[in-house]
Amino acid sequence: MSDAPRTPKVVFGPEPARGTLWGMIASILAAHLALAAAPASSSTIVLTPEEAAAAAEAARQDDDRGWYGGETLLMDGLATACAAGTFGLYLSNNPAAPVLGAGGVLIYFFGAPMMHFRHERWTSGLIDIGLRVVIPPATLLVALVSGALGSGWSQLNNSPFGLAAGAIIAVGVDAFALAWEPPRRARPARPFFQWTPFASAVRGAPMAGVAGAF
Repeated sequence: MSDAPRTPKVVFGPEPARGTLWGMIASILAAHLALAAAPASSSTIVLTPEEAAAAAEAARQDDDRGWYGGETLLMDGLATACAAGTFGLYLSNNPAAPVLGAGGVLIYFFGAPMMHFRHERWTSGLIDIGLRVVIPPATLLVALVSGALGSGWSQLNNSPFGLAAGAIIAVGVDAFALAWEPPRRARPARPFFQWTPFASAVRGAPMAGVAGAF
């Protein structure tokens, strides 16, 4: 029998019996159990429920300012459709014309502001309501004054155009000046790679390894 020193053998997992499927399955199960039971290392990030919710919200939103004017324009388009439908019903003497017209007016004054409120832009929503209340009468007054300087027919013809111009101005200012999200705070930096070592023993054979995620 030779007394020569034997080279130590490093085992990273239980060595299953050759040709046995059960040994391989036992090795895989042992690795998963060891990984689950291993304590988190210092490089592993553990978040509280509040921090996890804040991180999810930050991931949902962009870092830069976001434009949501399409939502306000959608509401104004719906109000315009109601106005067109009201005009058509009025020409056909349909009694539903006043109902549809009232709905269009409500959507015009409160539809787009509700989109601001939906984004928690309370000040922008209130400013939007003010613009929609003030600008159309102001442009109507300009049309009436300019019409008064001309003939009576000119005054009658300028009145609807004055209202329409004021409504268009209010819609444009709302969609392209007010419908912007504020700048988002910078997202907290996180490690590019996270790792967790694990060690265990199965049937007397040591097992060690490292699990990572990126």
